[in-house]
Amino acid sequence: MTAETNDTRFCREHAFAGNPLFRVSGILAPQRPRQLTALYALFDLVQRIGRRSQEEGAARTQLAWWRQECLADDPAQSRHPALCELHHGGQARLDRTAFARLVDQVEHRLERPAMTDVAALRRFCAAQGRPLLELEAALGQAD
Repeated sequence: MTAETNDTRFCREHAFAGNPLFRVSGILAPQRPRQLTALYALFDLVQRIGRRSQEEGAARTQLAWWRQECLADDPAQSRHPALCELHHGGQARLDRTAFARLVDQVEHRLERPAMTDVAALRRFCAAQGRPLLELEAALGQAD
């Protein structure tokens, strides 16, 4: 089994877990299903940081790793399966601004106290989904 096949399988598993739209990704971006699947996987991997009952220090270390890998270094050179798939064949680039917002939101979630206001919860949920929409839009503009 090739590394490419393993990367693809890894992304499918995480994409499906992280986004119900994974099933319609062929409709959303028929010219880039591989990259869209990788993007959904990347979103899932970052969003799940801090959701588990893990130590805050471990979550911050993971976020620092993603910042280094995708914002300080060139994500196209990464060995991470989701980033390898996203950049496969040089067909896509990660929107670093949107990715930075995604990481910032996860970090902010670690610091934020529980919400009791429904309006604040709605704003929070909308803000959580915005980076994925921006990343998807940037992927579609790469053509």
